[in-house]
Amino acid sequence: MQRQLIVAAVVFIIALIGAKVILPYAAPFIIALIAVVILDPIITRLEMHGVNRAAASFALVFCFFAGAIGLLSLLLTALWEEVNSLQQASDWLQASSDLVVRYQALIAELPYPLSETGPLLTERIRAMLAQISDGLVRLVTAIPDGLFVWLVAAMSAFFYL
Repeated sequence: MQRQLIVAAVVFIIALIGAKVILPYAAPFIIALIAVVILDPIITRLEMHGVNRAAASFALVFCFFAGAIGLLSLLLTALWEEVNSLQQASDWLQASSDLVVRYQALIAELPYPLSETGPLLTERIRAMLAQISDGLVRLVTAIPDGLFVWLVAAMSAFFYL
């Protein structure tokens, strides 16, 4: 029983590592297969009504991926606004550090562990905001790679259909 559990855990870990290595290369084709599953019934119906399959495939694949890019651009615009407001939150945090200094006398009267809570909390929040901001910047800078993936996925979906 214990040996089977160890073998299952090792196989699972190998599968995760394999997925991590293969997924960046397979992602466009997985996206294309999802698009094909969604678009194929529509293209088949259009073909039954006399529309050329290649023309219907091209039009629907183009609309599908252009619409997806449009939706992503709307989401990225909202994300950009959030990044800007997050940077303003960092400025507000620096301004609020004055409040920590003002209430330092009050905190000094409290027991020892609480006297260091204000600056420690401020520093942790500042570090957390910096980490979130860095993550969002990395996400935004990954857009060109994402557009290439979408292009390969669109071409693959067209040829699958």
